Amino acid sequence: QVKRIVSGLRRRRADGDRSRLQEMSPPSPAPAPLEGAAGEGKEAAACVLECSEGARLQIPGGPDNVLRALYGHPKRRLEDCTARVVRRLRARGLTPGCTASAAPAAAVACNAWLGCDPSPGVRKVLRVELKKVATIPDDLKVKYPRLYATPSMVPSAPRWLAFVRHAQAGHNVDQALGARPDNPLTEMGREQARAAGRGPLRDILRSADIVITSPLQRAMETTLLILEAAGATSARVMVHAGATERWTAPCDEGTPCSELVQRMPEALRRWEGWASLPERWWAVPGEDAWERGEAFVKAVRWERPEERIVFVGHGGFWEMVLGRYLRNCEHVCCERSLA
Repeated sequence: QVKRIVSGLRRRRADGDRSRLQEMSPPSPAPAPLEGAAGEGKEAAACVLECSEGARLQIPGGPDNVLRALYGHPKRRLEDCTARVVRRLRARGLTPGCTASAAPAAAVACNAWLGCDPSPGVRKVLRVELKKVATIPDDLKVKYPRLYATPSMVPSAPRWLAFVRHAQAGHNVDQALGARPDNPLTEMGREQARAAGRGPLRDILRSADIVITSPLQRAMETTLLILEAAGATSARVMVHAGATERWTAPCDEGTPCSELVQRMPEALRRWEGWASLPERWWAVPGEDAWERGEAFVKAVRWERPEERIVFVGHGGFWEMVLGRYLRNCEHVCCERSLA
Protein backbone atom coordinates (compact mmCIF):
# COMPACT_ATOMS: atom_id res chain seq x y z
CA GLN A 1 0.00 0.00 0.00
CA VAL A 2 2.87 2.40 0.84
CA LYS A 3 4.45 1.65 -2.55
CA ARG A 4 1.16 2.46 -4.32
CA ILE A 5 0.87 5.80 -2.47
CA VAL A 6 4.48 6.76 -3.29
CA SER A 7 3.97 5.75 -6.92
CA GLY A 8 0.83 7.91 -7.10
CA LEU A 9 2.66 10.90 -5.63
CA ARG A 10 5.47 10.51 -8.16
CA ARG A 11 2.97 10.42 -11.04
CA ARG A 12 1.22 13.56 -9.76
CA ARG A 13 4.56 15.36 -9.36
CA ALA A 14 5.61 14.36 -12.88
CA ASP A 15 2.28 15.59 -14.27
CA GLY A 16 2.79 18.89 -12.45
CA ASP A 17 6.30 19.25 -13.88
CA ARG A 18 4.98 18.65 -17.40
CA SER A 19 2.24 21.25 -16.89
CA ARG A 20 4.79 23.85 -15.74
CA LEU A 21 7.01 23.09 -18.74
CA GLN A 22 4.03 23.55 -21.07
CA GLU A 23 3.26 26.92 -19.45
CA MET A 24 6.87 28.07 -19.97
CA SER A 25 6.97 26.98 -23.62
CA PRO A 26 6.05 29.56 -26.31
CA PRO A 27 2.75 28.95 -28.11
CA SER A 28 3.13 27.00 -31.33
CA PRO A 29 0.69 25.92 -34.02
CA ALA A 30 0.31 22.25 -33.13
CA PRO A 31 -2.66 19.89 -33.34
CA ALA A 32 -4.93 20.11 -30.33
CA PRO A 33 -7.96 18.06 -29.29
CA LEU A 34 -11.33 19.53 -30.22
CA GLU A 35 -13.20 20.82 -27.19
CA GLY A 36 -16.73 19.48 -27.08
CA ALA A 37 -18.74 17.68 -29.74
CA ALA A 38 -19.03 18.92 -33.29
CA GLY A 39 -22.72 19.50 -32.73
CA GLU A 40 -25.83 18.30 -34.55
CA GLY A 41 -25.57 18.81 -38.29
CA LYS A 42 -21.92 19.85 -38.14
CA GLU A 43 -19.10 17.91 -39.71
CA ALA A 44 -16.50 16.71 -37.21
CA ALA A 45 -12.98 18.06 -37.61
CA ALA A 46 -10.20 15.66 -38.47
CA CYS A 47 -7.58 17.93 -36.92
CA VAL A 48 -7.53 21.17 -34.91
CA LEU A 49 -4.77 23.80 -34.96
CA GLU A 50 -4.54 26.67 -32.49
CA CYS A 51 -2.26 29.63 -31.82
CA SER A 52 -2.19 32.76 -29.68
CA GLU A 53 -2.90 36.25 -30.98
CA GLY A 54 0.01 37.65 -32.96
CA ALA A 55 1.25 34.28 -34.18
CA ARG A 56 1.06 32.88 -37.70
CA LEU A 57 -0.76 29.58 -38.15
CA GLN A 58 0.20 27.50 -41.17
CA ILE A 59 -2.72 25.64 -42.72
CA PRO A 60 -1.66 22.37 -44.41
CA GLY A 61 -3.93 21.57 -47.31
CA GLY A 62 -4.67 25.24 -47.99
CA PRO A 63 -8.02 27.06 -47.82
CA ASP A 64 -9.95 24.06 -49.20
CA ASN A 65 -8.98 22.11 -46.08
CA VAL A 66 -10.51 24.65 -43.65
CA LEU A 67 -13.68 23.32 -42.04
CA ARG A 68 -14.17 26.06 -39.43
CA ALA A 69 -12.13 28.96 -38.07
CA LEU A 70 -12.82 30.52 -34.68
CA TYR A 71 -11.27 33.56 -32.99
CA GLY A 72 -11.71 35.23 -29.60
CA HIS A 73 -11.35 34.97 -25.84
CA PRO A 74 -9.58 31.69 -24.97
CA LYS A 75 -11.97 30.94 -22.09
CA ARG A 76 -15.24 31.97 -23.74
CA ARG A 77 -17.23 31.16 -26.85
CA LEU A 78 -15.17 31.95 -29.94
CA GLU A 79 -16.49 33.95 -32.88
CA ASP A 80 -16.83 32.16 -36.21
CA CYS A 81 -14.50 33.72 -38.80
CA THR A 82 -14.37 30.89 -41.34
CA ALA A 83 -15.38 32.99 -44.34
CA ARG A 84 -12.82 35.70 -43.54
CA VAL A 85 -9.98 33.20 -43.06
CA VAL A 86 -10.72 31.35 -46.31
CA ARG A 87 -11.07 34.64 -48.22
CA ARG A 88 -7.75 35.97 -46.88
CA LEU A 89 -5.94 32.71 -47.63
CA ARG A 90 -7.15 32.79 -51.23
CA ALA A 91 -6.21 36.46 -51.53
CA ARG A 92 -2.59 35.56 -50.77
CA GLY A 93 -2.40 33.86 -54.16
CA LEU A 94 -3.16 30.33 -53.02
CA THR A 95 -5.17 28.24 -55.44
CA PRO A 96 -8.02 25.83 -54.64
CA GLY A 97 -6.89 22.26 -54.17
CA CYS A 98 -3.54 23.18 -52.58
CA THR A 99 -2.02 20.02 -51.13
CA ALA A 100 0.11 19.44 -48.06
CA SER A 101 3.16 19.01 -50.26
CA ALA A 102 2.76 22.55 -51.61
CA ALA A 103 3.69 25.67 -49.65
CA PRO A 104 1.12 25.76 -46.83
CA ALA A 105 -1.30 28.63 -46.41
CA ALA A 106 -0.71 30.85 -43.40
CA ALA A 107 -3.38 32.56 -41.31
CA VAL A 108 -2.39 35.40 -39.00
CA ALA A 109 -4.04 35.55 -35.59
CA CYS A 110 -4.53 39.30 -35.33
CA ASN A 111 -7.43 41.76 -35.47
CA ALA A 112 -6.18 43.51 -38.61
CA TRP A 113 -5.77 40.29 -40.63
CA LEU A 114 -9.08 38.82 -39.48
CA GLY A 115 -11.00 42.10 -39.64
CA CYS A 116 -12.55 41.81 -36.19
CA ASP A 117 -11.84 42.14 -32.48
CA PRO A 118 -14.34 39.96 -30.59
CA SER A 119 -12.66 40.53 -27.19
CA PRO A 120 -10.94 43.95 -26.96
CA GLY A 121 -8.05 44.14 -24.51
CA VAL A 122 -7.70 40.35 -24.22
CA ARG A 123 -4.98 38.15 -25.72
CA LYS A 124 -7.06 36.01 -28.04
CA VAL A 125 -6.65 32.64 -29.77
CA LEU A 126 -7.25 31.50 -33.34
CA ARG A 127 -8.52 27.93 -33.76
CA VAL A 128 -8.76 26.33 -37.19
CA GLU A 129 -10.51 22.98 -37.68
CA LEU A 130 -9.34 20.98 -40.70
CA LYS A 131 -11.33 18.60 -42.88
CA LYS A 132 -8.37 16.26 -43.37
CA VAL A 133 -5.23 15.54 -41.38
CA ALA A 134 -2.20 16.98 -43.18
CA THR A 135 1.38 17.73 -42.24
CA ILE A 136 3.73 20.60 -42.99
CA PRO A 137 7.17 19.71 -44.40
CA ASP A 138 9.99 20.54 -42.00
CA ASP A 139 11.64 22.93 -44.45
CA LEU A 140 8.44 25.03 -44.64
CA LYS A 141 7.77 25.32 -40.90
CA VAL A 142 8.21 28.68 -39.19
CA LYS A 143 11.69 28.73 -37.63
CA TYR A 144 12.67 30.93 -34.70
CA PRO A 145 16.12 31.62 -33.26
CA ARG A 146 17.32 29.93 -30.12
CA LEU A 147 17.22 32.41 -27.24
CA TYR A 148 19.72 33.00 -24.42
CA ALA A 149 19.77 35.07 -21.25
CA THR A 150 23.16 36.73 -21.81
CA PRO A 151 25.49 37.45 -24.77
CA SER A 152 28.17 35.22 -23.25
CA MET A 153 25.86 32.20 -23.72
CA VAL A 154 25.36 32.90 -27.45
CA PRO A 155 27.41 30.48 -29.63
CA SER A 156 28.33 33.26 -32.09
CA ALA A 157 29.72 35.53 -29.32
CA PRO A 158 31.29 38.06 -29.43
CA ARG A 159 28.79 38.59 -32.28
CA TRP A 160 25.21 38.71 -30.96
CA LEU A 161 21.79 40.38 -30.98
CA ALA A 162 19.74 41.47 -27.97
CA PHE A 163 16.00 42.22 -28.00
CA VAL A 164 14.32 44.33 -25.31
CA ARG A 165 10.61 44.98 -24.87
CA HIS A 166 9.63 48.46 -23.70
CA ALA A 167 8.79 49.03 -20.02
CA GLN A 168 5.21 49.29 -18.76
CA ALA A 169 3.15 51.85 -20.71
CA GLY A 170 -0.22 53.34 -19.86
CA HIS A 171 -2.30 50.97 -22.02
CA ASN A 172 -0.60 47.94 -20.40
CA VAL A 173 -2.47 48.69 -17.17
CA ASP A 174 -5.45 50.81 -18.31
CA GLN A 175 -7.56 49.22 -21.05
CA ALA A 176 -9.20 52.57 -21.85
CA LEU A 177 -5.81 53.92 -23.01
CA GLY A 178 -5.80 51.36 -25.81
CA ALA A 179 -7.84 53.91 -27.76
CA ARG A 180 -5.17 56.62 -27.35
CA PRO A 181 -2.17 56.69 -29.72
CA ASP A 182 1.45 56.65 -28.57
CA ASN A 183 1.14 56.23 -24.81
CA PRO A 184 4.13 57.09 -22.60
CA LEU A 185 5.51 54.91 -19.81
CA THR A 186 3.87 54.79 -16.41
CA GLU A 187 5.87 55.70 -13.32
CA MET A 188 6.31 52.00 -12.65
CA GLY A 189 7.50 51.58 -16.25
CA ARG A 190 10.12 54.28 -15.81
CA GLU A 191 11.40 52.55 -12.70
CA GLN A 192 11.44 49.21 -14.55
CA ALA A 193 13.63 50.75 -17.25
CA ARG A 194 16.05 52.30 -14.74
CA ALA A 195 16.33 49.01 -12.84
CA ALA A 196 17.00 47.08 -16.06
CA GLY A 197 19.68 49.57 -17.10
CA ARG A 198 21.41 49.31 -13.74
CA GLY A 199 21.10 45.51 -13.74
CA PRO A 200 20.92 42.89 -16.50
CA LEU A 201 21.17 45.31 -19.45
CA ARG A 202 24.14 47.32 -18.16
CA ASP A 203 26.96 45.29 -19.72
CA ILE A 204 24.92 44.55 -22.86
CA LEU A 205 24.34 48.24 -23.57
CA ARG A 206 27.92 49.18 -22.84
CA SER A 207 29.30 46.61 -25.28
CA ALA A 208 26.76 47.15 -28.08
CA ASP A 209 27.87 48.66 -31.40
CA ILE A 210 24.45 50.27 -31.84
CA VAL A 211 21.03 50.46 -30.14
CA ILE A 212 18.07 50.53 -32.54
CA THR A 213 14.69 51.63 -31.16
CA SER A 214 11.12 51.79 -32.38
CA PRO A 215 9.90 55.40 -32.76
CA LEU A 216 6.88 54.78 -30.52
CA GLN A 217 7.15 56.91 -27.38
CA ARG A 218 7.15 53.98 -24.97
CA ALA A 219 10.14 52.40 -26.75
CA MET A 220 12.17 55.60 -27.09
CA GLU A 221 11.55 56.51 -23.45
CA THR A 222 12.67 53.01 -22.40
CA THR A 223 15.80 53.35 -24.55
CA LEU A 224 16.75 56.70 -23.03
CA LEU A 225 16.20 55.52 -19.44
CA ILE A 226 18.11 52.23 -19.74
CA LEU A 227 21.05 54.02 -21.39
CA GLU A 228 21.16 56.66 -18.66
CA ALA A 229 20.95 54.04 -15.91
CA ALA A 230 23.66 51.94 -17.55
CA GLY A 231 26.01 54.90 -17.93
CA ALA A 232 25.97 54.40 -21.69
CA THR A 233 24.59 57.74 -22.89
CA SER A 234 27.41 58.01 -25.44
CA ALA A 235 26.18 54.87 -27.22
CA ARG A 236 25.23 55.09 -30.87
CA VAL A 237 21.40 55.05 -31.14
CA MET A 238 19.15 54.85 -34.19
CA VAL A 239 15.39 55.30 -34.59
CA HIS A 240 13.91 52.84 -37.10
CA ALA A 241 10.27 52.30 -38.07
CA GLY A 242 10.93 48.64 -38.91
CA ALA A 243 10.95 47.83 -35.19
CA THR A 244 7.56 49.39 -34.42
CA GLU A 245 4.63 47.38 -33.04
CA ARG A 246 2.13 45.54 -35.23
CA TRP A 247 -1.27 47.26 -35.24
CA THR A 248 -3.89 45.86 -32.87
CA ALA A 249 -5.43 49.09 -31.53
CA PRO A 250 -4.94 52.90 -31.74
CA CYS A 251 -2.32 52.67 -28.96
CA ASP A 252 0.00 51.16 -31.59
CA GLU A 253 -0.21 54.30 -33.73
CA GLY A 254 2.56 56.85 -33.41
CA THR A 255 3.22 60.57 -33.58
CA PRO A 256 4.12 62.28 -36.90
CA CYS A 257 7.87 62.63 -37.38
CA SER A 258 7.81 66.45 -37.58
CA GLU A 259 5.94 66.65 -34.27
CA LEU A 260 8.30 64.17 -32.62
CA VAL A 261 11.37 66.14 -33.68
CA GLN A 262 9.86 69.42 -32.54
CA ARG A 263 9.01 68.32 -29.00
CA MET A 264 11.73 65.78 -28.20
CA PRO A 265 14.55 66.52 -25.71
CA GLU A 266 18.01 67.37 -27.03
CA ALA A 267 19.38 63.92 -26.15
CA LEU A 268 16.98 62.24 -28.60
CA ARG A 269 17.71 64.71 -31.41
CA ARG A 270 21.27 63.40 -31.55
CA TRP A 271 20.02 59.92 -32.41
CA GLU A 272 20.37 58.71 -35.99
CA GLY A 273 17.48 57.94 -38.30
CA TRP A 274 15.33 61.05 -38.05
CA ALA A 275 16.14 62.26 -41.57
CA SER A 276 14.95 58.99 -43.15
CA LEU A 277 11.89 58.45 -40.90
CA PRO A 278 8.65 58.98 -42.89
CA GLU A 279 6.14 61.52 -41.59
CA ARG A 280 3.61 58.76 -40.90
CA TRP A 281 5.77 55.75 -40.11
CA TRP A 282 3.66 53.51 -37.85
CA ALA A 283 1.68 50.35 -38.65
CA VAL A 284 -1.90 50.71 -39.90
CA PRO A 285 -4.92 48.37 -39.82
CA GLY A 286 -4.58 45.73 -42.50
CA GLU A 287 -0.76 45.79 -42.56
CA ASP A 288 0.87 42.43 -43.22
CA ALA A 289 3.04 42.49 -40.10
CA TRP A 290 4.55 39.12 -41.00
CA GLU A 291 5.82 40.54 -44.28
CA ARG A 292 7.43 43.37 -42.32
CA GLY A 293 8.84 40.84 -39.86
CA GLU A 294 10.43 38.87 -42.68
CA ALA A 295 11.89 42.08 -44.13
CA PHE A 296 13.22 42.99 -40.68
CA VAL A 297 14.99 39.63 -40.32
CA LYS A 298 16.47 39.89 -43.81
CA ALA A 299 17.77 43.42 -43.14
CA VAL A 300 19.33 42.40 -39.81
CA ARG A 301 21.04 39.39 -41.36
CA TRP A 302 22.34 40.90 -44.58
CA GLU A 303 22.25 44.71 -44.44
CA ARG A 304 23.41 45.78 -40.99
CA PRO A 305 27.21 45.67 -40.61
CA GLU A 306 27.37 45.90 -36.80
CA GLU A 307 28.35 42.79 -34.83
CA ARG A 308 26.55 43.56 -31.54
CA ILE A 309 23.09 45.14 -31.82
CA VAL A 310 20.45 45.91 -29.17
CA PHE A 311 16.87 46.34 -30.42
CA VAL A 312 14.26 48.05 -28.22
CA GLY A 313 10.71 47.36 -29.38
CA HIS A 314 7.44 45.64 -28.66
CA GLY A 315 5.94 42.38 -27.44
CA GLY A 316 3.77 41.55 -30.44
CA PHE A 317 6.36 42.28 -33.12
CA TRP A 318 9.19 40.61 -31.22
CA GLU A 319 7.00 37.52 -30.87
CA MET A 320 6.78 37.34 -34.67
CA VAL A 321 10.57 37.59 -34.97
CA LEU A 322 11.57 35.48 -31.95
CA GLY A 323 8.64 33.15 -31.30
CA ARG A 324 8.37 34.36 -27.71
CA TYR A 325 6.27 37.11 -26.11
CA LEU A 326 8.48 39.19 -23.80
CA ARG A 327 7.32 40.80 -20.56
CA ASN A 328 7.73 44.55 -20.03
CA CYS A 329 11.46 45.37 -19.99
CA GLU A 330 12.43 41.71 -20.45
CA HIS A 331 15.36 40.99 -22.76
CA VAL A 332 16.70 37.96 -24.64
CA CYS A 333 19.81 37.37 -26.76
CA CYS A 334 20.42 35.26 -29.85
CA GLU A 335 23.00 34.53 -32.52
CA ARG A 336 24.00 37.36 -34.84
CA SER A 337 22.46 35.42 -37.77
CA LEU A 338 19.10 35.09 -35.94
CA ALA A 339 19.54 31.31 -36.22
